[in-house]
Amino acid sequence: IANNFSSIVFIKLKLLAIQNGFEKLILKNEKMICQFISSKDDKFYSSGEFGKILQTIQNNQNLCQLKEKKSISGERLLLVFQNINSIEKAINCLKIF
Repeated sequence: IANNFSSIVFIKLKLLAIQNGFEKLILKNEKMICQFISSKDDKFYSSGEFGKILQTIQNNQNLCQLKEKKSISGERLLLVFQNINSIEKAINCLKIF
């Protein structure tokens, strides 16, 4: 039952990430790294939703950092959260958006 519960909680986290425009989510070393949609031409970036996310990031600079990372496949836009030591804390961080 404990494994089923943690699986359900993780699925909730993934769904919340997708709703916020993230296509990839990594939890490791007490960090949560959320990768935004990789296509810069995606309508998401011109939406009010993305503008709202940027405003929330600006208002919560102590909680998360917006970073651009270059890779072989192109630039990626990442949102990085520190001190994430549980899935529940990760969910609470994403709920602010």
